[in-house]
Amino acid sequence: MKTLNNNWVTEGWIDFEYKKYILLAYLEHLRNDFKKPHLFPGLQELVAHYRQLKQMHESKEQILNSFPKRLTKADFENFKLHYEKIVQDDDTMKRIEAIVQYALPQMEQTLKEGKDIYDFIEKQISVHEIGISTLYKDEGYMMLHAESSSFVNIYQYRVSVFHQSEDSYRAIHCQFIQRVKLIIGRTFEKIKLDLIKNFSSLPNPYTVLVSSKFELPEQTTLLPIAKRSLIRYLSSA
Repeated sequence: MKTLNNNWVTEGWIDFEYKKYILLAYLEHLRNDFKKPHLFPGLQELVAHYRQLKQMHESKEQILNSFPKRLTKADFENFKLHYEKIVQDDDTMKRIEAIVQYALPQMEQTLKEGKDIYDFIEKQISVHEIGISTLYKDEGYMMLHAESSSFVNIYQYRVSVFHQSEDSYRAIHCQFIQRVKLIIGRTFEKIKLDLIKNFSSLPNPYTVLVSSKFELPEQTTLLPIAKRSLIRYLSSA
């Protein structure tokens, strides 16, 4: 099973063995992906499922609210629809609680496996400036390269800041520009000069090389980790 619906615990047939089968099939699929390694979007989705399950574990009312409701009255005069809960706090809730209690440690173990692989790969990645540094670093180029490869992929990146409550977060968007073959005389510095020459939208771009010690699936592993490494690097620069 490649995906798990957000309401997988409460939708459909609420039976412990059935839900256990769904969960284990999903986690087995993730583990197989992690070994390849294809970490994303599976690892990110698993984190979201785990957090939702933790909230359900802490709030019985949230579980009840996740069930579908039956329309009981239509108040057309006040433009309101009235519903009643199909499932009340009964034996069904006990079965759901058993499913949640079983699923949490299973998800925790798979999360740990994925995080261990992520941490190992992250340690194999380095970030270096290319050419002369600039003060403006929220937009520029990222060269993505595996040390064993004769090719480098060029991305244009842009950092944006968004606010949630009292906290601020930085997000990064990357757009693929081109794939360049490394040959004698075509250094990373020379590639940067060619970018300046060919793309006038960034006349003095901040440019970094994100290098991996070995080749990895780019879209599902290397690029997502490289983006996070670049955000961290820019924050400390």
